[in-house]
Amino acid sequence: MRVVPSGWMIALIVPAALLQAGWRPYMTGMASPCIDICKYDEETGWCLGCGMTRKDKKHWKKEKDRRPAIKAELPGRLDAMAAAGQRVGKAAKKKN
Repeated sequence: MRVVPSGWMIALIVPAALLQAGWRPYMTGMASPCIDICKYDEETGWCLGCGMTRKDKKHWKKEKDRRPAIKAELPGRLDAMAAAGQRVGKAAKKKN
């Protein structure tokens, strides 16, 4: 193990999409984006609440190294469903 002398800074190059999705390098774990709505769009298979697919949710539980990539996809998915007229996020819980 290499020890970094006191006062040195270590730079990490992190893709902007990961930072925008909420990933931070100092996080030891990452909270699930699931908001307990779990209704799925029939065409895409994306959850209306969080944007994850059923497969994403399995990977989230079992493969922690994939979490940043999964989380980075979700804002775009939710935006696409909202643009298509779907209620997404907490609004998906409301009945028509």
